[in-house]
Amino acid sequence: MTGINGNHYRLLIAELQSDLEAVEKVAEEIHSAFRDQKTSFSNLELAGIAHLLENFYTAVEDVMLRIASRVDKSLPPGEKWHKDLLHRMTLRIPEVRPPVFDHRLFEALDEYRRFRHRSRHVYRPPIPEWSKMKHLVENLNENLLEIKRQMELFLDFLNQLVLSLEEDE
Repeated sequence: MTGINGNHYRLLIAELQSDLEAVEKVAEEIHSAFRDQKTSFSNLELAGIAHLLENFYTAVEDVMLRIASRVDKSLPPGEKWHKDLLHRMTLRIPEVRPPVFDHRLFEALDEYRRFRHRSRHVYRPPIPEWSKMKHLVENLNENLLEIKRQMELFLDFLNQLVLSLEEDE
């Protein structure tokens, strides 16, 4: 990490906080669709819910991409890069960073990743069934809280890194 000063990580912290706000906004949009506690949905509503779930995972993936490019200094190659990126966030990289997400959160986020893939590439007709999305919606709030909790720990790590770099200057 030579040549990188505290400002590099200060900017990264600000960007990650902004990314997390985007994740929260998408989750709020999903929750607002369920204030009436409906149990059946039109095709248009199902398409909208699927789109918001895709956006939720994409926003989380943006956080991971930022960490991989700015901290790890590399992005996973190949066709399975989406899954590899998520898995990478569970790794402790010696002398670079601690894990970003634990294994339980990896499993939960992997369900959103798989749903996004199926929603974008598999569904014919393009409207997914409510039964395929229901658990993702029902678990969204718990998963969002866990994302925020684990990201706070990672942001604490970055803040400590800033202090350490400034002590060395």
